[in-house]
Amino acid sequence: MAPGSYTLTASFSDGDKYFSVRQPVDVGSNHVENLSVTFQPGVELTGHIRVEGQTTASLSNMRVNLRTQDSGTMMFGPMLNGRIKEDGTFTISNVAADRYNFAMFGLPDGFYLKSIRSGDDEVLASGLDLSKGPGGPIEIVLSPNAGQAEGVLQNDKQQPATGATVVMVPQEKERRDQMSYYKTVTTDQYGRFTLKNLDPGEYKVFAWEDVETGAYLDPDFMKPLESLGESVTIRENSKELLKLKLIPAEVAPAGDKGKAAAN
Repeated sequence: MAPGSYTLTASFSDGDKYFSVRQPVDVGSNHVENLSVTFQPGVELTGHIRVEGQTTASLSNMRVNLRTQDSGTMMFGPMLNGRIKEDGTFTISNVAADRYNFAMFGLPDGFYLKSIRSGDDEVLASGLDLSKGPGGPIEIVLSPNAGQAEGVLQNDKQQPATGATVVMVPQEKERRDQMSYYKTVTTDQYGRFTLKNLDPGEYKVFAWEDVETGAYLDPDFMKPLESLGESVTIRENSKELLKLKLIPAEVAPAGDKGKAAAN
Protein backbone atom coordinates (compact mmCIF):
# COMPACT_ATOMS: atom_id res chain seq x y z
CA MET A 1 0.00 0.00 0.00
CA ALA A 2 1.24 3.46 -0.85
CA PRO A 3 1.81 5.80 2.12
CA GLY A 4 -1.20 7.93 2.92
CA SER A 5 -4.42 8.22 4.91
CA TYR A 6 -7.04 5.51 4.50
CA THR A 7 -10.35 4.43 5.99
CA LEU A 8 -10.61 0.80 7.02
CA THR A 9 -14.14 -0.56 6.64
CA ALA A 10 -15.25 -4.00 7.79
CA SER A 11 -18.56 -5.68 8.53
CA PHE A 12 -20.22 -8.98 9.29
CA SER A 13 -23.71 -10.23 10.00
CA ASP A 14 -24.98 -12.62 12.65
CA GLY A 15 -28.47 -13.68 11.70
CA ASP A 16 -30.47 -10.48 11.28
CA LYS A 17 -27.94 -8.41 13.24
CA TYR A 18 -25.35 -6.31 11.42
CA PHE A 19 -21.99 -5.22 12.86
CA SER A 20 -19.54 -2.80 11.28
CA VAL A 21 -16.54 -0.59 11.88
CA ARG A 22 -14.99 2.39 10.08
CA GLN A 23 -11.61 3.49 11.33
CA PRO A 24 -8.97 5.88 9.96
CA VAL A 25 -5.58 4.32 9.28
CA ASP A 26 -2.35 6.17 8.45
CA VAL A 27 0.17 4.24 6.38
CA GLY A 28 3.75 5.47 6.52
CA SER A 29 7.08 4.00 5.47
CA ASN A 30 6.78 1.11 7.98
CA HIS A 31 4.34 -1.78 8.17
CA VAL A 32 1.09 -1.31 10.10
CA GLU A 33 0.82 -4.31 12.39
CA ASN A 34 -1.43 -5.50 15.21
CA LEU A 35 -4.19 -3.13 14.20
CA SER A 36 -7.11 -3.44 16.61
CA VAL A 37 -10.67 -2.61 15.56
CA THR A 38 -13.93 -2.76 17.51
CA PHE A 39 -17.14 -3.79 15.78
CA GLN A 40 -20.30 -1.97 16.77
CA PRO A 41 -23.85 -3.27 16.26
CA GLY A 42 -26.12 -1.30 13.97
CA VAL A 43 -28.80 0.78 15.66
CA GLU A 44 -32.50 1.05 14.94
CA LEU A 45 -33.58 4.43 13.66
CA THR A 46 -37.21 5.41 14.23
CA GLY A 47 -39.11 8.42 13.01
CA HIS A 48 -42.33 10.03 11.91
CA ILE A 49 -43.43 11.88 8.80
CA ARG A 50 -45.75 14.87 8.90
CA VAL A 51 -47.38 16.53 5.89
CA GLU A 52 -48.08 20.26 5.93
CA GLY A 53 -51.65 21.35 5.29
CA GLN A 54 -54.62 19.22 4.32
CA THR A 55 -53.89 16.33 1.98
CA THR A 56 -55.32 12.96 1.03
CA ALA A 57 -51.98 11.66 -0.27
CA SER A 58 -51.12 8.15 0.87
CA LEU A 59 -47.88 7.72 2.79
CA SER A 60 -47.64 3.95 2.42
CA ASN A 61 -45.99 4.10 -1.03
CA MET A 62 -43.10 6.20 0.23
CA ARG A 63 -39.70 5.06 1.50
CA VAL A 64 -37.01 6.82 3.52
CA ASN A 65 -33.48 6.08 2.31
CA LEU A 66 -30.11 6.76 3.97
CA ARG A 67 -26.94 7.23 1.91
CA THR A 68 -23.49 7.69 3.43
CA GLN A 69 -22.08 11.17 2.89
CA ASP A 70 -18.73 9.71 1.85
CA SER A 71 -19.94 8.78 -1.63
CA GLY A 72 -16.55 7.37 -2.56
CA THR A 73 -16.83 4.67 0.09
CA MET A 74 -18.12 1.24 -0.85
CA MET A 75 -21.44 0.35 0.71
CA PHE A 76 -21.45 -2.69 2.98
CA GLY A 77 -24.35 -4.41 4.66
CA PRO A 78 -28.10 -4.10 4.12
CA MET A 79 -29.86 -1.38 2.18
CA LEU A 80 -30.78 1.38 4.60
CA ASN A 81 -34.39 2.22 3.87
CA GLY A 82 -37.71 2.07 5.63
CA ARG A 83 -41.25 1.98 4.28
CA ILE A 84 -43.68 4.51 5.68
CA LYS A 85 -46.72 3.15 7.52
CA GLU A 86 -50.16 4.71 7.15
CA ASP A 87 -49.73 6.48 10.50
CA GLY A 88 -46.55 8.15 9.20
CA THR A 89 -44.07 6.16 11.30
CA PHE A 90 -41.04 4.31 9.93
CA THR A 91 -38.14 2.20 11.17
CA ILE A 92 -34.71 1.65 9.61
CA SER A 93 -32.75 -1.23 11.10
CA ASN A 94 -29.01 -2.02 11.27
CA VAL A 95 -27.84 1.58 10.79
CA ALA A 96 -24.07 1.82 11.28
CA ALA A 97 -22.36 4.67 13.12
CA ASP A 98 -21.73 6.97 10.14
CA ARG A 99 -22.82 10.24 8.52
CA TYR A 100 -25.85 10.11 6.22
CA ASN A 101 -27.98 12.13 3.86
CA PHE A 102 -31.69 11.44 3.50
CA ALA A 103 -33.65 10.79 0.33
CA MET A 104 -37.36 10.15 -0.15
CA PHE A 105 -38.73 7.77 -2.78
CA GLY A 106 -42.32 7.59 -3.93
CA LEU A 107 -43.22 11.18 -3.07
CA PRO A 108 -46.63 12.19 -4.48
CA ASP A 109 -46.61 14.67 -7.34
CA GLY A 110 -46.07 18.24 -6.14
CA PHE A 111 -44.35 17.31 -2.85
CA TYR A 112 -40.85 18.01 -1.60
CA LEU A 113 -38.83 17.26 1.52
CA LYS A 114 -38.98 20.45 3.60
CA SER A 115 -37.45 19.62 6.98
CA ILE A 116 -35.69 16.82 8.85
CA ARG A 117 -35.05 17.07 12.57
CA SER A 118 -33.07 14.70 14.75
CA GLY A 119 -34.10 15.59 18.27
CA ASP A 120 -33.69 19.38 18.41
CA ASP A 121 -31.31 19.63 15.41
CA GLU A 122 -32.27 20.47 11.82
CA VAL A 123 -30.32 18.01 9.62
CA LEU A 124 -31.91 18.44 6.17
CA ALA A 125 -28.85 20.17 4.69
CA SER A 126 -26.07 18.99 7.00
CA GLY A 127 -27.12 15.34 7.14
CA LEU A 128 -27.48 12.95 10.06
CA ASP A 129 -24.30 12.31 12.06
CA LEU A 130 -24.42 9.00 13.93
CA SER A 131 -20.64 8.64 14.13
CA LYS A 132 -20.68 9.74 17.77
CA GLY A 133 -23.74 7.77 18.81
CA PRO A 134 -27.48 7.55 18.13
CA GLY A 135 -29.37 10.78 17.66
CA GLY A 136 -32.90 11.61 18.71
CA PRO A 137 -36.10 10.49 16.98
CA ILE A 138 -36.39 11.63 13.37
CA GLU A 139 -39.16 14.07 12.42
CA ILE A 140 -39.63 14.59 8.66
CA VAL A 141 -41.86 17.31 7.24
CA LEU A 142 -43.19 17.11 3.68
CA SER A 143 -44.68 20.05 1.83
CA PRO A 144 -47.21 19.79 -1.04
CA ASN A 145 -45.96 23.15 -2.41
CA ALA A 146 -43.00 22.13 -4.57
CA GLY A 147 -41.91 24.43 -7.39
CA GLN A 148 -41.88 23.80 -11.12
CA ALA A 149 -39.87 24.98 -14.13
CA GLU A 150 -40.57 24.57 -17.84
CA GLY A 151 -39.41 25.82 -21.20
CA VAL A 152 -38.75 25.10 -24.86
CA LEU A 153 -35.24 24.30 -26.06
CA GLN A 154 -34.01 25.07 -29.58
CA ASN A 155 -30.76 24.20 -31.32
CA ASP A 156 -28.52 26.66 -33.19
CA LYS A 157 -30.75 26.31 -36.28
CA GLN A 158 -33.77 27.51 -34.28
CA GLN A 159 -35.30 24.04 -34.48
CA PRO A 160 -36.69 22.06 -31.53
CA ALA A 161 -33.89 20.30 -29.65
CA THR A 162 -35.46 16.87 -29.22
CA GLY A 163 -34.03 14.32 -26.80
CA ALA A 164 -31.77 16.88 -25.12
CA THR A 165 -30.84 16.57 -21.44
CA VAL A 166 -31.83 19.42 -19.11
CA VAL A 167 -30.26 19.46 -15.66
CA MET A 168 -30.94 21.69 -12.65
CA VAL A 169 -27.81 21.99 -10.50
CA PRO A 170 -28.23 23.24 -6.90
CA GLN A 171 -26.03 26.21 -6.02
CA GLU A 172 -26.05 26.04 -2.22
CA LYS A 173 -22.77 24.47 -1.08
CA GLU A 174 -24.44 22.04 1.31
CA ARG A 175 -26.64 20.69 -1.51
CA ARG A 176 -24.03 20.25 -4.24
CA ASP A 177 -23.00 16.83 -2.90
CA GLN A 178 -26.56 15.50 -2.59
CA MET A 179 -27.91 13.81 -5.71
CA SER A 180 -31.51 14.25 -4.60
CA TYR A 181 -31.27 18.00 -5.34
CA TYR A 182 -30.20 17.47 -8.95
CA LYS A 183 -33.19 17.34 -11.29
CA THR A 184 -32.98 16.03 -14.86
CA VAL A 185 -35.44 15.72 -17.74
CA THR A 186 -35.33 14.95 -21.48
CA THR A 187 -36.97 17.27 -24.00
CA ASP A 188 -39.87 15.92 -26.07
CA GLN A 189 -40.29 15.99 -29.87
CA TYR A 190 -41.11 19.70 -29.72
CA GLY A 191 -38.14 20.58 -27.51
CA ARG A 192 -40.39 21.14 -24.51
CA PHE A 193 -39.51 20.14 -20.97
CA THR A 194 -41.03 20.37 -17.49
CA LEU A 195 -39.20 19.88 -14.20
CA LYS A 196 -41.56 19.09 -11.34
CA ASN A 197 -41.35 18.58 -7.58
CA LEU A 198 -38.54 21.10 -7.14
CA ASP A 199 -37.15 21.98 -3.74
CA PRO A 200 -37.07 25.76 -3.12
CA GLY A 201 -33.57 27.13 -3.54
CA GLU A 202 -31.02 28.54 -5.96
CA TYR A 203 -30.18 26.61 -9.14
CA LYS A 204 -28.40 26.85 -12.46
CA VAL A 205 -29.96 25.04 -15.39
CA PHE A 206 -27.91 23.48 -18.20
CA ALA A 207 -28.88 21.73 -21.43
CA TRP A 208 -26.90 19.29 -23.57
CA GLU A 209 -27.68 17.41 -26.76
CA ASP A 210 -25.42 14.66 -25.43
CA VAL A 211 -23.92 14.30 -21.96
CA GLU A 212 -22.85 11.23 -20.03
CA THR A 213 -25.13 10.32 -17.16
CA GLY A 214 -23.86 11.81 -13.90
CA ALA A 215 -21.16 13.96 -15.49
CA TYR A 216 -22.85 17.08 -14.08
CA LEU A 217 -22.18 15.75 -10.55
CA ASP A 218 -18.45 16.23 -11.11
CA PRO A 219 -17.30 19.76 -10.08
CA ASP A 220 -14.29 19.53 -12.42
CA PHE A 221 -16.59 18.82 -15.35
CA MET A 222 -18.98 21.65 -14.47
CA LYS A 223 -16.51 24.40 -13.56
CA PRO A 224 -15.74 25.54 -17.17
CA LEU A 225 -19.48 25.56 -17.95
CA GLU A 226 -20.73 27.74 -15.09
CA SER A 227 -21.25 30.81 -17.30
CA LEU A 228 -23.41 28.78 -19.71
CA GLY A 229 -26.08 27.96 -17.14
CA GLU A 230 -29.33 29.86 -16.56
CA SER A 231 -29.77 31.02 -12.95
CA VAL A 232 -33.19 30.49 -11.40
CA THR A 233 -34.70 30.83 -7.94
CA ILE A 234 -37.34 28.27 -7.04
CA ARG A 235 -39.91 29.19 -4.40
CA GLU A 236 -42.84 27.30 -2.98
CA ASN A 237 -45.58 26.90 -5.61
CA SER A 238 -43.57 28.91 -8.15
CA LYS A 239 -43.72 28.11 -11.87
CA GLU A 240 -40.67 29.42 -13.68
CA LEU A 241 -40.29 29.81 -17.44
CA LEU A 242 -36.73 29.05 -18.54
CA LYS A 243 -34.89 30.21 -21.65
CA LEU A 244 -31.95 27.90 -22.24
CA LYS A 245 -29.20 27.51 -24.81
CA LEU A 246 -27.67 24.18 -25.73
CA ILE A 247 -24.09 23.67 -24.62
CA PRO A 248 -22.11 22.77 -27.77
CA ALA A 249 -20.39 19.39 -27.60
CA GLU A 250 -17.00 20.97 -28.29
CA VAL A 251 -17.31 23.15 -25.17
CA ALA A 252 -17.60 20.21 -22.76
CA PRO A 253 -14.29 19.62 -20.98
CA ALA A 254 -12.28 16.51 -21.73
CA GLY A 255 -11.73 13.78 -19.20
CA ASP A 256 -13.68 11.10 -17.45
CA LYS A 257 -17.15 12.68 -17.60
CA GLY A 258 -18.80 9.67 -16.01
CA LYS A 259 -16.64 9.27 -12.94
CA ALA A 260 -19.16 10.99 -10.67
CA ALA A 261 -21.87 8.57 -11.73
CA ALA A 262 -19.59 5.62 -11.00
CA ASN A 263 -19.26 6.81 -7.42
